[in-house]
Amino acid sequence: PALAMLQEARRCAASPDVQTFSALVSVCASASHWERAVALLQEMCDGSAEARPDIYTFNAAMDACKVADMWHLALRLLAVMGDRGLRPDAVSYGTCITACAGSHQAERGLSLFDEMLGRGVQPTPVTYVAALKAVAKCGAWEQALQFLGDMRCRGLQL
Repeated sequence: PALAMLQEARRCAASPDVQTFSALVSVCASASHWERAVALLQEMCDGSAEARPDIYTFNAAMDACKVADMWHLALRLLAVMGDRGLRPDAVSYGTCITACAGSHQAERGLSLFDEMLGRGVQPTPVTYVAALKAVAKCGAWEQALQFLGDMRCRGLQL
């Protein structure tokens, strides 16, 4: 139904905006249609759609990839996001870290956490939970304790 609304809007010569596209990508992600979510994002990136993607559109598409265990595609979208001049936020990184941790790529997820900090993105409880999941997969309990200490120093709670 959501994609039918997009087709109807186009048929009526309406120009769906970025919020409409972001909502459609989110709906596709929620319905486990990662391919369609990524295709909508691609339409926006290549100029065939009426709107350009924003951080929310990318985050929704990365979430669809995470749910589908397509960690490598989530990471690719994170890179494309940066290439397009959009600054990934804690949601972007948390989604990719979780995707990696859930797909036996825990070390890669932990390196994303370090990259996030290096780029000045402030971690949230959600990104810490994602990093803790990755640490658990690696069996690195000392690093888990360090993350918990860092959270406490930042005044964050789980």
